[in-house]
Amino acid sequence: MALPTPTTAHGWSSAFHWQMVLYKSRCDNRLNEIIERVAADKREAEALAKKYEEKYKQSGDVASKLTIEEATFRDIQERKMELYQAILKMEENGSADESIQVRADRIQSDLDELVKALNERCKKYGLYVKPTTLVELPFGWQLGIQEGAADWDEDWDKFEEEGML
Repeated sequence: MALPTPTTAHGWSSAFHWQMVLYKSRCDNRLNEIIERVAADKREAEALAKKYEEKYKQSGDVASKLTIEEATFRDIQERKMELYQAILKMEENGSADESIQVRADRIQSDLDELVKALNERCKKYGLYVKPTTLVELPFGWQLGIQEGAADWDEDWDKFEEEGML
């Protein structure tokens, strides 16, 4: 900031005073800009903090709902095993005891309802449930394959020599 040369006592102080007023005005404007920026940054930080709290609460809600769903799934698995054991018992005894059949039907009905409810809840929360089987049997041990094993083709290893020298 260049000071004016004093020509008269009155001229010098008036020019100096004018420059000081301009300088103060620029400083005040700059201060106001900084205050506005700080206020805007503070509002943005408060908005982000609010969003963070909402997301944190939502994640807690989802975690608790997931825990409930996992417990429900374990109940379904237990009922599924119970049904499976009842079926095995029926097959071992070789009889279709009506009380066991009624119980198996009730368990199957309850199981179907629980699976349906679980699938609806999973869709609601955007989760994917991979279907599972009770027991993964190796190839050849699945139901129905043993019956076909009795129909053995005796000529399985005899090939016709078509076009071979």
